[in-house]
Amino acid sequence: KDGMEKLRETKIVQTFVDTQPREILKFCFNKAGITDFAISDQELPLRHYFVVGNQNVLQVQKLINQTWKLDWEFYREPEGIVICQPWKETERYRGGQPVARLECGKNILDLWTSDCQTGGLRTFLLPMLRHGHVIEVVDRRFWATETLVKIERIEYNYGANGAGMVIEWQKVPEN
Repeated sequence: KDGMEKLRETKIVQTFVDTQPREILKFCFNKAGITDFAISDQELPLRHYFVVGNQNVLQVQKLINQTWKLDWEFYREPEGIVICQPWKETERYRGGQPVARLECGKNILDLWTSDCQTGGLRTFLLPMLRHGHVIEVVDRRFWATETLVKIERIEYNYGANGAGMVIEWQKVPEN
């Protein structure tokens, strides 16, 4: 359990008229008692009706992404602020520059992918890495050169043999 628990527990039953994602999310955050948040200022087309039927705030955010065909990041910083923005608007984007270099045989214990575009890796505990960060990955089995990937999800593992993490990633598109 983490700071997103309030958003998991808060159920929304509401109909919004002539609305945008920003207005819906503000309503949801206020209902959950979240006062520290950052939502994109992007102007989007109004929806005449947007109906939420007994869904938690995390589910509402996914529904917003589907309805408006968005790919907004949705996470909570350790300091408490909830972020809901396009990735390139977040502080974690950093101009697409990597925050770390992970290399097979050095600090990558295992790496897997089915299509070289998405996958996962297992490494030691690196607490500076967070959802949305770009990392440089070196694994000559899959790519001829260093590859930039975006962290999509992190799972932390603690046990008698030490601490580690599993990172789900997506390759950063080349411009």
